[in-house]
Amino acid sequence: MFKKIAFITLFICFYCNSYAQQETKTLSFEPHIGISISNLTNANLDAKTGFVAGMNLQYQLTKNFGFVSGLEYSNYGAKDGDANLTLGYIDLPILGKYYIYKGLSTYAGLQFGYNIYDGRTDFILPADAKKITFSIPIGISYDFKHFSINGQYFFGLSNVYNDFKYKNRGIKLTIGYKIK
Repeated sequence: MFKKIAFITLFICFYCNSYAQQETKTLSFEPHIGISISNLTNANLDAKTGFVAGMNLQYQLTKNFGFVSGLEYSNYGAKDGDANLTLGYIDLPILGKYYIYKGLSTYAGLQFGYNIYDGRTDFILPADAKKITFSIPIGISYDFKHFSINGQYFFGLSNVYNDFKYKNRGIKLTIGYKIK
């Protein structure tokens, strides 16, 4: 499944005739939706698939560079057999975005996460999730017409729980629609 999504994304990125890089000194909004595949570092658990949805705001400072921020709901977590750990966050990314070629760009920055859900099914963990986490997202994006396809890797800087050295890490794959 992941290989099919990656192939389709690459096909669209490299064979689409039209691209939509923003004009300088403009602002755009981008609602987006997608999936996350995440795990906890140092926990020896399996990755868990979750849901991602949000709204980004992009300011195009120069022809090749812009700033992106927004709010996003993200499901992270891990699993071990039938045991599931689901963490729900409101994420606030602050990113620098650099256009490499036409609609193809890369981005990186800092992301603040506010935990709003700490759900467990048959998962024993004697601690509650911290309310605030920090991570570094690094990604690649392709804009065509009004659409945007994004692939992002993120790794946590802060522990998810006070008594354990578990950090969030994973990937997010999203598609968005730019409104200028």
